[in-house]
Amino acid sequence: MTDGIHPLSQQVGDHNFLKFNEVRSDVADRWKSEYPQDFLCEATWRMAREFGYENPFAPNAEMAGGRKELPPIVSVSRADRRVTRATL
Repeated sequence: MTDGIHPLSQQVGDHNFLKFNEVRSDVADRWKSEYPQDFLCEATWRMAREFGYENPFAPNAEMAGGRKELPPIVSVSRADRRVTRATL
């Protein structure tokens, strides 16, 4: 997040990254207002379901206002996700 591709290059991504000390859910969820239709492939939704997310665009999803709200973004430790170096 803060390094470029070689020692003399600029960082890749948000240049203000180091100014923030928390994840703001209102900013993290801002994309929802920009994408009223599903834009992810089935492989992505399969992976999302493994992390407990449901496709809010699915025809059988119970939606209010045409879309189902996704669960809030929260911090989950590697231990809780059962992620080890072997799985990375």
